[in-house]
Amino acid sequence: MHGRLTKQPVALKRLPGELVTKGRIRVATVIPVPGLLQEHGIDPGPVLAELGLALTDFAHPETTIPFPIMGRLLATSARLTNCPHFGLLVGARQQASALGAMGFLAQSASNVRAELAILVRHFQRHNPNAVIDVQEQDSYVAFTFTILPTRVEGTEQILDGAMAIAFNLMRTLCGPDWRATEVRFAHARPENVTPFRRFFGTTLHFDGADTTLIFHTDKRIGHPTALRGLRLLRAGPRVKGECKNGGGMATPGCRKGPPGMG
Repeated sequence: MHGRLTKQPVALKRLPGELVTKGRIRVATVIPVPGLLQEHGIDPGPVLAELGLALTDFAHPETTIPFPIMGRLLATSARLTNCPHFGLLVGARQQASALGAMGFLAQSASNVRAELAILVRHFQRHNPNAVIDVQEQDSYVAFTFTILPTRVEGTEQILDGAMAIAFNLMRTLCGPDWRATEVRFAHARPENVTPFRRFFGTTLHFDGADTTLIFHTDKRIGHPTALRGLRLLRAGPRVKGECKNGGGMATPGCRKGPPGMG
């Protein structure tokens, strides 16, 4: 069933506090995967072994694995669990701690503008295979995640997980009342969008040119400085079209999940 997947152990590294080598990623990004597989009745050991990984590789969040292997792990897990939004579930369980020292540093900043600047400036310490752009246009801010390598297996899963992490991160930075205005995905619309609607609670767009979390800057959003007057932090895709206000947030559902999932 997994004949395409290499069973040779992959090279592992631990780089606490250091720049992650290009082509690799901190395993913290996918630490929820073994638990989610178990919740779906699947033994994660053989699945990981087919990819040259082991459960012990997930014991230390600073361990790094090849970025393509991470994508294949998400794609394989989505297929085995019959859960097309598996990447969303993985990201939904992540907080700022998934970003390591950079995430904690961002939370210590004096305001949201400084926090986002830290993320943009230091993101590749966490993931050198992608970039994040934060751009303001009119009264909206666009937080865009872009994968740099092309033809990576599991790209949809990676993008879904990244947006879920970004969403949770903004709630951490801005408070539980924060709302996204719109979320865009650079992949095809899934057959079942309900898990996405439940989690993000806002307008969704698929088949787009970028994967972007959009939010309004004019309202108070639970942080002492809010985001009024946020300046361009890094050049990125423009915010196109009008945005609609979103609703409340709930966690995405699948066959099984943590408390609160529907």
